[in-house]
Amino acid sequence: MEKTLTSCEIERPGEHRACITSVDSLIDFVGGIFGPDVPFEILRTSVATKTSPVLQNYTVVEVKEKASRKSLPCHNMPYPYAVFYCHILVDTTNRMFKVTLRGENGAVVEAVLVCHMDTSKWNPNFFAFRQLGVERGTTEACHFAPAYDMVVVLVPN
Repeated sequence: MEKTLTSCEIERPGEHRACITSVDSLIDFVGGIFGPDVPFEILRTSVATKTSPVLQNYTVVEVKEKASRKSLPCHNMPYPYAVFYCHILVDTTNRMFKVTLRGENGAVVEAVLVCHMDTSKWNPNFFAFRQLGVERGTTEACHFAPAYDMVVVLVPN
């Protein structure tokens, strides 16, 4: 709980953020970032079949890009009730994809894939750079959004 509260209170230059505790506060924050009355969609990773999650190999069945000028990731935070840390970095570009995966046991997962297109301002000691043997700014960084997180994207006109 202490880590969640600290994360919600810390100021980070170049980042607009809020800790969201209700649908109303999410709508208010999205409106402040994207503009009032701008249509948006919430993307979440979910298991589409009724099965227990298991560690297994998955095959990519389909990939659809979710075209959006801006995206707002919201991370589920540990707390006794729902708290999401929503943030957007100024002057960054992300690409969002909805990816359908099929597990060896037939389980279907509808996953959100986030690609950060510019890593030049990231911490040079970020663990993923070390694991992949790359330097910041030389490649994009893509990852799946965890099941309890969400990403808010603009609905194209």
